[in-house]
Amino acid sequence: MKLINQNDYPDVIYVTKTKKPDYISGLSTTIATSGCGICCGMMIAEFFGYELSLEDAIQIAYDYKANTSFGTKYKEYSLGLCDKFNLGCIRTDKKEEFRKALEDGHCVLINVGGDHDEHIGVFSHVGHYMLAIGIDGDTVKILDPGIEPNKYLEENRVGKVKVDGDFVYGNIDDLMKDVENREYPFFIFYKLDKECNYINIDKKIEELYPTFINIWKDVVSIESPTSYKQGVDEVGKYFIDYGYRNLWDIDVLHNEVAGDAICLTMNSDVEGKPMVLSGHMDTVHPLGSYATTLTEDKIYGPGCTDCKGGLIIALLVMKALKECGYRDKKVMLLLQSDEEVGSRLSNHKTIDWMVEKSKDASAFFNLEMNTTGTIVIIRKGIERFELKVTGVSAHSSMCYDGKNAICEAAHKIIELEKYKQEDGVTISCNIISGGTAVNTVPENCNVSIDVRFSNEKERLEAEAYIKKVCETSTIEGTTCTVEAIGTRKAMEYKDFNKVLVDKMNEIWINNGIEPMKYRKATGGSDAAYTTIAGIPTIDSIGARGGYIHTPREYGELISLKENSKRLACVIYDYKD
Repeated sequence: MKLINQNDYPDVIYVTKTKKPDYISGLSTTIATSGCGICCGMMIAEFFGYELSLEDAIQIAYDYKANTSFGTKYKEYSLGLCDKFNLGCIRTDKKEEFRKALEDGHCVLINVGGDHDEHIGVFSHVGHYMLAIGIDGDTVKILDPGIEPNKYLEENRVGKVKVDGDFVYGNIDDLMKDVENREYPFFIFYKLDKECNYINIDKKIEELYPTFINIWKDVVSIESPTSYKQGVDEVGKYFIDYGYRNLWDIDVLHNEVAGDAICLTMNSDVEGKPMVLSGHMDTVHPLGSYATTLTEDKIYGPGCTDCKGGLIIALLVMKALKECGYRDKKVMLLLQSDEEVGSRLSNHKTIDWMVEKSKDASAFFNLEMNTTGTIVIIRKGIERFELKVTGVSAHSSMCYDGKNAICEAAHKIIELEKYKQEDGVTISCNIISGGTAVNTVPENCNVSIDVRFSNEKERLEAEAYIKKVCETSTIEGTTCTVEAIGTRKAMEYKDFNKVLVDKMNEIWINNGIEPMKYRKATGGSDAAYTTIAGIPTIDSIGARGGYIHTPREYGELISLKENSKRLACVIYDYKD
């Protein structure tokens, strides 16, 4: 390989948006002043056996909007190189990953940070790009596009850097010190050997599957009950870090009480409607409920299928598509943070944000727990009520003088529990609290009620029935108030969701995958809101498992692979 030195091009204009005052023009800079990234791009192409002219290298920066800062933004520029030469790219800040990439025969773009704090840069005094192409022990072989005759003769560099012809040799630990003020400073480039088609995507999922089982365990091991913002945000950070490494765009909705909601976008520069994957990070399990464990065919742990298994499926789908060079559509992953309480902690901000993000989507896949052979396009809604019964207290020895609030609540519970329709409304009284002492007639009793309904008409009927029961007292002298404390709307049948099911089944059949029937589910989910917004939505295509919301919750490991293949196939073949 040969060095391409930016200093050889003092008169070649490279338009960047720097405002550095000592340049003649804030908009017109040169390769010599700002083109280290461009020269590295040309050398990356040569490393893989391709030819990239200076003119074409500059044009990539313009086409991919990589010139919108001082110099070149390599997240954007790397997409251009990957598209043009069928390359893959990930970024890292880890020394051992950097070393292994070089040992495996890849090249690595290095973003050094120059002087920082009390450190004097060994390879640069300012931000600068270089290309590493090999390693021997702790010595890294580098092509430095900013090299000048006396650059490495400075006092702090002599003895640390060796120059031999076009190549610079430096110690890996000195390099790590130079980049420690940069986030993810290493861009690892590698050749994608296969064309992007579903056969190769299927093979890639098989290859990645064992790694993602461990990722599944990692994420489930992070306890994240809805009200524990720290834990929910720790799950979010895991996904943010993964997205950052893979050069995906990251958007975060910060919340004070609820965990932060997150959006990862792959192929953000691609025009057209996105495909959206979604699930929630929060669980119902209190801290310390039970440990995460793996067996030969199952995973056990808090939220392993509701809904962390679905999130790992989404991540595996996106990674497999990326590794196969998929660039046809945007693919988004939306991570909800307070789904288990109907977005109550965020005052509905999280779900409103997710619907807004998804408004132009071709399809929205909500990755709640899957049941073998079926997906969901109809879901019941949920409304919660709090009943407060008030009686008259008295000493238990004179209980006939009191009005027992618990007894009155019991009468109301019996009436409410009669209202159960398997395919319609269900009313379930699930929490009761009352009384102060065993020798005192209770003056107060509270009852928490869960109502499930299929449509707005059923919701109103159930609400009217509850109010009627509360207005009628069996024990004279008691009173009752009722308050609605939260509502999640129903996912009603819509033709556009059925059309999406038909498209998916057609794609699966054409690729030799068994079709899936659709069904109605009794539990609520965020899929109701995307359906109400008119976004084609499929629900419950996440991990298979059972006993959700209990200490026996489990996920079937094989479903991680199987449903990843299903979703990747749909995304790859889907046509608007």
